[in-house]
Amino acid sequence: MPWKSNKPSSQVQVFRNRKDGRLKPGLQQLQAERARLDFKQFVLQAWHILEPGTPFVDGIHVDAVCLHLQALAEGRTTNPNLIINLPPRHLKSLLVAVFWPAWVWIDHPEARWLFTSYREDLAIRDSVKCRRLIESPWYQHRWGDRYRLLDDQNQKNRFENNRTGHRIVVPMCGGTGEGGDYVVVDDPHSVQQAESDTARIGTNEWFHGTMSTRLNNPKTGHKVVATFGSGLGTKKQVAAGAVRHVGFTESIQMIADALGWKLTRVTDEVRPWIAEEEVVSELLAVDPGYVSGISQEGVGYIGNEAKIRLQLEAYLGAPESFDSVLIDGSPRIYSKVHGGIHGDVATASMTVNSIPHVLRATPGLRTMRDMPLPSFFGAP
Repeated sequence: MPWKSNKPSSQVQVFRNRKDGRLKPGLQQLQAERARLDFKQFVLQAWHILEPGTPFVDGIHVDAVCLHLQALAEGRTTNPNLIINLPPRHLKSLLVAVFWPAWVWIDHPEARWLFTSYREDLAIRDSVKCRRLIESPWYQHRWGDRYRLLDDQNQKNRFENNRTGHRIVVPMCGGTGEGGDYVVVDDPHSVQQAESDTARIGTNEWFHGTMSTRLNNPKTGHKVVATFGSGLGTKKQVAAGAVRHVGFTESIQMIADALGWKLTRVTDEVRPWIAEEEVVSELLAVDPGYVSGISQEGVGYIGNEAKIRLQLEAYLGAPESFDSVLIDGSPRIYSKVHGGIHGDVATASMTVNSIPHVLRATPGLRTMRDMPLPSFFGAP
């Protein structure tokens, strides 16, 4: 089982205990072997080469991408292809287009790579970073004896090594006579293009008609698409019912049943919340024009009068977190919990506190409407 660490790079660098920043020979060999066996560890150790002034920010998305890319390279996946969907500035390009090829070449310098992007200059930027990483003293001191880059094929958009491996950038939506063991598309379109059916259709046709046929061996090769989610994609998922808080309609009908009301109709509408400006949190950032959350409203009607209304606003950058209940009657009752109630905690609490009532219930299908209110204080 490959060694794996979730520690940030600052903790990994405690092994750099000499004044020149290099490791003692024994520790260096240990760290090099860990990096060779585990892609995430390689990223952690190599981070300071490409981003010396930027602290490494870990996250479960980094773990997920690293684990999938490593499994793909090692042939441990049932599907030889991979789609990665991450918001901007979540290390997507660095992981896929820079660190990954350099890591694979440690054991398989014969691997051949084709890269493209909607903007060729972005693909060339990552090609330069990958080459800089490979040529760095850090990389060369550890694995420089395994292969070397050829001087006559060492350009920004194309470099080869003496073990027949290459990393080539090809233009988007153009023809290419090149082939590869890995075909990678990093950002097939921009945010604006993602909103255009024509642009997306053109990109899909190019990929399936040209780029996807560039594998040297379709049985062993890999195709990877790294992209982002846009408002349009979320809107389509909303329309299909794939994005929503489940249970609004059922809750409204259960409340109405408890009050003895006969609802004539129930609506349940969801819309994506699009960030109007950059929104930053401790774990992620959302650029303007991207989806930062959802807004959902369920309403129960008697005739044309709205009698029950459930509303959920869940988006990054919300000015306040709270749960509230308003009963418009006599007297008018309003309750607000500042900070809100954690949904997972509330669900677990209700489930545990309902156990005594469930054990005493008669056999049959029961709903929360049929059961006494769950309460810790009412438990025997």
